[in-house]
Amino acid sequence: MKKTSIFAAVAASVMILYSCSNQPAAVKPSQSAAAVPVGDHGTTVRVPLDTARKNIYRYDTLSQAIFAKFPHHVPIRAYTIHAGDMLEALGMPAADSAICQYKHARVYIGLDYNYSFKLYFTPVDSASLGGDNPVAGVDVILQDSLGKSYVLDLNAPCPNTCDVNSPLYRAGKK
Repeated sequence: MKKTSIFAAVAASVMILYSCSNQPAAVKPSQSAAAVPVGDHGTTVRVPLDTARKNIYRYDTLSQAIFAKFPHHVPIRAYTIHAGDMLEALGMPAADSAICQYKHARVYIGLDYNYSFKLYFTPVDSASLGGDNPVAGVDVILQDSLGKSYVLDLNAPCPNTCDVNSPLYRAGKK
């Protein structure tokens, strides 16, 4: 049990070190079409579905290797988030979720070719997380005007984009 705890702590530390040093990756010339800024301020980045799948696979492969010694633990691949929770976090009334086309979204974890963490965001249709029998729902793969499939890239990692004085950021620190 002690060896398991030490291994888990080391594995978590390695992942944290990668995420803390994570910078938005420079785009190689051959990948110039991989990330397309959209939106009125260029704050949303569309990533081709194939690119996201490769990065999610890379993360999943590494996670499976790290957690192989813990047969009762399944590595987390994604989080499903209720629209009301997202709206509340943005300072909007959760009741506004009634006007949302989708009531949930999913954020997948990935690692790019530089082993920088990535978060890929997509709507989810027909999910129901409450009650005794939650329903996962179905990912809605977005398409641009040319019919190309994409997901949204939420890569703005800490510490560069975080409140370093937040009690959440400072968890475990004095």
